[in-house]
Amino acid sequence: MAPTAVDYEKALDVSGHASQAWSGDAAMRFDSQSSNAKGSDIDAQDDARLEALGYKRELKRVMGYYTNFGMAFTIVSILTGLTGLYTLGFTYGGPVVITWGWLVSVLFTCAVAASLAEICSAFPSAGGVYLYTYQLAGPKHRAFASWLAGWLNLTGEAAVTAGIVYTFATTLANVILIALPPGSTFPAAGPKMLLLYYGLTLLWAGVVNTCTVRVVSFLDGISVAWHCLGTVVFAIVLLAVAPTRQSGSYVFGAFNAAESSGVPGHAYVYLLGLLMSMFTLTGYDASGKMAEESRNAAKVAPFGIFMTVVISGVVGFIYLLAITFSIQDPSTLLDPANATGGTFVVGQVVLDAFMARSGSGNEAFARASAAALLCVPLVAQLFCSMSSVTGNSRTLWSFARDKAVPGHRWLARVSGISDTPVASTWVMVAAAFLLGLPMLGSTVAFAAITSLATIGLYISYAIPIFFRLVNGSNTFKPGPVHLGRAGVPVAVIALLWVAFLTVLFVLPTAYPVTHVNLNYAGVTVAGVLLFSIGWWVLSARKWFDGPNTV
Repeated sequence: MAPTAVDYEKALDVSGHASQAWSGDAAMRFDSQSSNAKGSDIDAQDDARLEALGYKRELKRVMGYYTNFGMAFTIVSILTGLTGLYTLGFTYGGPVVITWGWLVSVLFTCAVAASLAEICSAFPSAGGVYLYTYQLAGPKHRAFASWLAGWLNLTGEAAVTAGIVYTFATTLANVILIALPPGSTFPAAGPKMLLLYYGLTLLWAGVVNTCTVRVVSFLDGISVAWHCLGTVVFAIVLLAVAPTRQSGSYVFGAFNAAESSGVPGHAYVYLLGLLMSMFTLTGYDASGKMAEESRNAAKVAPFGIFMTVVISGVVGFIYLLAITFSIQDPSTLLDPANATGGTFVVGQVVLDAFMARSGSGNEAFARASAAALLCVPLVAQLFCSMSSVTGNSRTLWSFARDKAVPGHRWLARVSGISDTPVASTWVMVAAAFLLGLPMLGSTVAFAAITSLATIGLYISYAIPIFFRLVNGSNTFKPGPVHLGRAGVPVAVIALLWVAFLTVLFVLPTAYPVTHVNLNYAGVTVAGVLLFSIGWWVLSARKWFDGPNTV
C-alpha cells in the first residue's frame, strides 16, 4: 500500500523538510526558508519529498523556474490553439467571443491553475493529478479515484497532442496554398498530404523526446522566447501592413450569430465559441509532471502551472487583438471561395492584409509575405507538439511504474542513455497518431477530439481539487506554495467552472442534429469513462491499490 497523506506529512516532519501550515495569506506565496536552500540542500529536500510519497528518484533534476515554466507554456501555446480554433471562435460568436471570451476563460482558468498549483506544491510528483487524487481522497475511494483521474488525464493528453499536430498539419497546408499562385493544383490540403505532415510532426516530437531532458529543456527555453517575441513581431507587422483596421466597437462588440448552424439563441452561440479559448488553455499541469526533473520542485512546479496561464493570457490577448483589428472584410472570411476555403481565418486575415497593402499587381509578393509571417505560429506549433509528447510520456511512465497499465514493466523503464522514459514516449506518439486519423478531412472529428481533450483534462483536474475541498482539513497539509484562506473559495470556483465546461462542450453545435453534425465529444468521453470504470470493476479493483511504495 502506498503512503497516505498522513504518512507523507510524518515523513517530511522527520526529515526536517516539513511544509508550512496554513498561513492565512489570501494569495499564493513562496516559503522563505526553502528559498534559502542551495545546491545539495535543495536536492535533498526534493528527494525527501519524493521518498515520502513512496518513490525513489529515477529521473535527473535539471529544470529550474524558466525551463519548467517553458514546458507548460509551450504546451498551452497560444500560437497553436488560437490559430487552429480562431475559425471556430469567429463562426460561433465572432469578435465579442474572441476577445471577451478569452478574458473570461483566462480568469476562471486561473482559479483551476491556482488550485492545482497549491496541491502540486504539497505533492510534487510526475504522477500529477493521479498522485494528487490518491493523496487527498479518503481510504475507501482513493484507489478508484486515482485510477479514474489517471485514465482521464492520459486520454485527454493524447487527444491534446492529436489536436496540436493536426493543427500544425492544416496550418502548414494552408501556408503552402497561400504561398502558391492562384489556381495551383498542388494538393497541399488533401488527406494524404495532411497525413504526411501529421506523421512527420509526431516523428519529430518522438525523436526529440528520445534525447535527454536537457535537449527538451533547451528547446523549451527557445520556445518561450519564440512565443513571446514572435507574437509581438507578428502583431506589429500585421497591424502595420493592414491598410485599414476594424474599430474598437467591432473588435469588442461585433457578434456573429452562426445562423447557418441553426443553433438557437445568441447566448448558446457565444458559449459554444468558448471552445477556442478552453482548448488552448489546457496542458498547464505539465509543470507538475516535470516535478521529478525539476530542482526545488515544490516551488518550481506550482510556479510553472500558475504562471503559464497568466502569461499565456496576456500574450494570447495581444495575438487575438492584432488579428481581429486587422480584418479587412469580415464578410469574406468564411467564404468557401477564398484562398483558404473559408476554413483558416487567421491565414485569410493575414493574406487579405498583405493583398490590400500590395494591390492586385503584386499578388505573388503579397502571398509570399503572408506565408512568411504565418511561419511564426507554424514554428510555435512544432515546439508545442514536442512538449506535449514530453508531458504525455511522463504521465504514462508514472502510471506504469505503479503497474496501472498493460506492459508496465516495459513502459516504466528509464533509458540508461538519455535518462528518459523512451518506451512511454513512443507509445504516446502512437496513441496520438491513432486518435488523429479520424480528423483528416473531417471538421466534426476535429471538434470532437478537441472537446474530448478539453473535457477529459479538466475533469481530471477537478477530481483532486474536489477531494482537496471535501477532505482538506483531514488530509491536506499545504506545501511551500499555497493560497492561504483563499484556497477553499478558489477551489469552489474552479469546480463550478469545470462542471460548466463539461456540460457545455457535449451540447450539439448544429441543429437539426444528424449523424453528420452530431457532437461526438459526449460519446468519446463516455467511452473513456466506460472503459476505465469497466476495467476497474472487472479486473483492476482486485490488484490496483494505488501508487507503489519504494
